[in-house]
Amino acid sequence: MCVFRVTSKLPAYKIELSTLAKDQDFDAYVRRSLTVIRSNTVIEGLTHYIEEGAIGVPHYGFLIFEDCANITVKDTNITARADGSGKYVSNYEMNLTRVANGTFINLIQMNDFNEYSTMGSNYCKNLVFDGCRLNRIDAHASVTNLTVRNCEVGFSRINVGGFGTLLVENTTSHGNHFITFRGDYGGSWDGDVIIRNCTWIPEETTEPLEIMDGSNPETWDFGYECYFTRTLTIDGLHIHNSEENPTVYVFTNPAPYYNDKITYRVYKHSIKYPYIMPGKVEVSGVTYEYTAADGTEQLAISPNMYIFEIGKTEFYIDGVQQKLNN
Repeated sequence: MCVFRVTSKLPAYKIELSTLAKDQDFDAYVRRSLTVIRSNTVIEGLTHYIEEGAIGVPHYGFLIFEDCANITVKDTNITARADGSGKYVSNYEMNLTRVANGTFINLIQMNDFNEYSTMGSNYCKNLVFDGCRLNRIDAHASVTNLTVRNCEVGFSRINVGGFGTLLVENTTSHGNHFITFRGDYGGSWDGDVIIRNCTWIPEETTEPLEIMDGSNPETWDFGYECYFTRTLTIDGLHIHNSEENPTVYVFTNPAPYYNDKITYRVYKHSIKYPYIMPGKVEVSGVTYEYTAADGTEQLAISPNMYIFEIGKTEFYIDGVQQKLNN
């Protein structure tokens, strides 16, 4: 492991580094990295290539930031790892743990960004990604306040859980959902989500699309109340939907085991830790690659409207409140 302790007074240089991937099986994450443990650090003009071995093994990260604040990565190119066959492996080119005020400007994944992750984070606060091209923007345990602006995100999408404000604007996402709240942490965003002037290009499918994805078993104590956001505002989103099935839902079905009054009465005794639905959802400026042929409204809140009805969600499309009961 190499630890860099960098002061903000040093000038920035353009540096190219190349790593030879480990050419044998390994059961744990390899940690060969530049680790930053000092606050007020800038990394600029770095390019990291991977010389792939015959066997790809998981890496904890090439750029690692731990227990620091006010860090900036800009004009930097990174590489996702693959095995000898070209299959991408579990990998983090960049890993953040307990970082406050992290800014990433023009951070670019050079190879196929529709494959596995290039970054992960835990317990961070105030992260900003601006002008980045990554296959995933990820927060495992939690992040408080995340901004994604002027970015392009690959198939692994924005995959987060946390608190505060999640702002995504002027960004293109290629994931099956535009945003996913991590189910292994309760599918929770305890705060406000804002999507503004974005484009969503999911994989081609004849199934209805779901902008926001989240799930919670409601039988497990995650140690905090779990919210499928407190509020959601969508102000401008172009969706590349399918001509065969143009239907779009704002949310996935967060409770597939009950969809109506009858099934709710059956299962409600097992709901020990309720998944809290958003108080207010406002959607405007949504456009589609294919509009409904019969001219009917093709946007609904969820395939399971009932859970939002009992959650007393206020749902508006272009300023008009929608009925949630049948």
